[in-house]
Amino acid sequence: MAYEVGPRYTGTVTAATLTESSMKGTPGIELAIEGDQGAVRHTIYLTPKTRERAERDLALFGVKPEELRKPAFWEALETRLVGKELGFGFAEEEFKGETRLKIAYLASPKKETAATLAVKAATLFGAKPSQPSLSDDDSVPF
Repeated sequence: MAYEVGPRYTGTVTAATLTESSMKGTPGIELAIEGDQGAVRHTIYLTPKTRERAERDLALFGVKPEELRKPAFWEALETRLVGKELGFGFAEEEFKGETRLKIAYLASPKKETAATLAVKAATLFGAKPSQPSLSDDDSVPF
């Protein structure tokens, strides 16, 4: 099977390296991701225009914004990201007259716990979805 546009996939990061694009020298983080349909690569570009998206993508790995200001984070990039799971999806891209698939987004891995599956099963047979309970702190309007 091959990857296609539409489904959301889950994979594990197998490599993460700082890189520069060959065309413009744009810095980025190149990720190698192993998913159910095989290995794929994705680059998180590091530019003023992509800063917010890069920060959001790195937050998926538990990276805090203040860590991004520390050279130690970048020196230990691979150890921080390799082995982490993430979700991803594809879009079609036309490049030099050729249409190809490219990762369009990264997301948290979709994991269903046994409790989540139990609620889904019970709901199927008529259970009403439970409402979250409010603690004393949650009822304060400020």
